[in-house]
Amino acid sequence: MNIIGAIIAYLLIWWVILFTVLPFGATSAHEAGIDVEDGNDPGAPVTLHMGKKLLITTILAVPLWFGYYFAVQAGIAPWDILTPEKLRGDSYLDETKK
Repeated sequence: MNIIGAIIAYLLIWWVILFTVLPFGATSAHEAGIDVEDGNDPGAPVTLHMGKKLLITTILAVPLWFGYYFAVQAGIAPWDILTPEKLRGDSYLDETKK
């Protein structure tokens, strides 16, 4: 895995974790019992704590990325699964059986 591939893998892991973490701790105006003004969504979060969620996302993404990186280096996880050779129809599983 080269540096560009490592960065792309990290960003993918980071974004997946971010979208997993976003709903935690979000309280809507409806749940908080706050009157909603016209034009505002009652399901919109009152307090989002985005900085805290970004920090948690980063803290969770780093060890997961290291695990994935070491799995690729050890040959456990395939990195070349989306290369043009694989996309042409050569099955990854067929190659590993040889």
